[in-house]
Order: sequence, then C-alpha cells, then structure tokens
Amino acid sequence: MEGCDLATALAGTALWHNAPMKNGIMTAYRPRALGRLVRAALAEMPVVVVTGLRQSGKSTFLQHEKGLAGRRYLTLDNPAQLYGFRA
Repeated sequence: MEGCDLATALAGTALWHNAPMKNGIMTAYRPRALGRLVRAALAEMPVVVVTGLRQSGKSTFLQHEKGLAGRRYLTLDNPAQLYGFRA
C-alpha cells in the first residue's frame, strides 16, 4: 500500500470508546479506526489477514464495518477448517 501507513489510515477516524451501552453491553456497532486501513489493503491485495486475541471483535468487525460487511471471510475456529489449511 504505497503512501498509506497506519497514521494516515487512522487520521480523522472516530474510535469506538463512546459506543452506546446498556447494562455494560455495546448496543450498536461503532466503526473501528482499523477499517480504513483494511479497506485500503483490500483495494490492492486479494487477501488480508485479521488476527487477534479470542473474543476481541474480529468477526464483529468484519461483519459490520462499512465496506467489509458482506465480504467473504474465513475463521480458523473450526478444527476441520484449520486442519484443511495445515494440510
């Protein structure tokens, strides 16, 4: 991604820290700062890997982020799928 670094991708992007909450649960999806960078990477590459800790919101991000929702994604949580990639 020539000319696109993390600082550029994140400039002017609202973070999710003020997301609406009800009983300690986020009630509405808030765009993530990382979205712009992932969209820029997908414009130049056919595959982008999103990794992180379990239960940190990776699938939620991919399912709800503007420009990413509806795209195909794979999760390696399924042991059979993980084995298929190792073979």
